[in-house]
Amino acid sequence: MQSHNYKPSPVLRVLIPKDDGKTRPLGIPTIKDRIIQMAVKIAIEPIFEAEFLDSSYGFRPKRSASGAMTEIKSNLYHVYAFVLDADIDVYPIFRT
Repeated sequence: MQSHNYKPSPVLRVLIPKDDGKTRPLGIPTIKDRIIQMAVKIAIEPIFEAEFLDSSYGFRPKRSASGAMTEIKSNLYHVYAFVLDADIDVYPIFRT
């Protein structure tokens, strides 16, 4: 990486079977690539985190979809002058 010649290795593609008979692709990076990805994440995450508002929840450390829902519920019945932009999708964990 220091010589600026780093090229990531091809990702191992594995097909994971689903309950409905279809498959879901899963990409598995090499150990070296995973270490480099984590190093870059550690380096740039504080830079981007400083720019996000407290009300942003998507793909952030120590934030979750349930935390976003809690905030939405607590603000739902208050009268505020703000715009709520939410993309909520529910994936059932257990099928009945």
